[in-house]
Parts: sequence; structure tokens; C-alpha cells
Amino acid sequence: GRSEHDGKLMDKIQERAEATVILVGHVGFLDQPSMVFVRLQEAVLLDSVLEVSIPVRFFFLLLGPPTASIDYHQIGCYISTLMSDKHFHEAAYQAEKQQDLVTAINRFLDCSVVLPPSEVSSSELLLSLTRFQREILQGGEKEQSSQLQEKQISLQQDKGQSLK
Repeated sequence: GRSEHDGKLMDKIQERAEATVILVGHVGFLDQPSMVFVRLQEAVLLDSVLEVSIPVRFFFLLLGPPTASIDYHQIGCYISTLMSDKHFHEAAYQAEKQQDLVTAINRFLDCSVVLPPSEVSSSELLLSLTRFQREILQGGEKEQSSQLQEKQISLQQDKGQSLK
């Protein structure tokens, strides 16, 4: 029954988990896509929306005209991927304005490796990419670290000049 399914699913979900509801689709009365991303101040239980009893904190709604140029379902998948990323998820909780979300999306994309379809098995591909991604991320960390050191040196020089 449904309760047995719910129990198995709930066993796999962490305590205090909160859900994101993502709704996408096309409607004939819109001329251009409209989208909204909402973070509720307090998570709420919406049993009629979800299959399991998890409080909902975020909503993403995208509606637009039925055009071939936009795949609304794919955009919904992208938002799901973003919300499943730990760093983006934290940024979404802390965002105070739209630009905070845009910055978090850019950070996510900077750390992402996009792969075209390939005939190489996924396990082989993942093993070869792990080292590559690690090098990219370490390179970014080294670059940020050197920029921070340059700023600190610059600040120290400024302080030294102002004391004279």
C-alpha cells in the first residue's frame, strides 16, 4: 500500500529535510515565460502536493507560451539539480536578493563539468573526470588564495603608507 511505500521513502530522507516544489509548463495565454522562485519564511506541510510528509520551503514556478524554443521540463530538471547541490541550497536559504541567487548559480556552473553524450561507459568517464575536476577546483582555490594574499599585501602597503 501507499503507507508502506511512504515508510520506505521516508527511511531514506534525512531528519529535518525540507522540500522544493518545482512546477513548470506551458499555457496559451502567455506571450513570454514568467518565472518565480519563492523561499517561505517557515516550511509548511502540503500533503496534497507531495507524496510524503515533508515540509515545503521553496517553490519554483515557470509558465510560458507553448514554443519549441523552450523546454520547460528541462529547465525544471536544471532547477532540481541546483537545489540538490549543497552549496547552492545553502545560498538559496541565505539569499537576500535576486543577485545572491544569480551569484550562486554562477558558482555552481563554475564548478560543473558538462559532458556531451558519449559511447564511453559512465564509470570509466567518471573515473577519468574525477582527477580533472579536482585539478580545476584546486586551481580555482589557488587562484582565490593568491588573490587574497595580493589584497592583504596591498592593504599592508596602504597602511604602511598612511602611517608615514
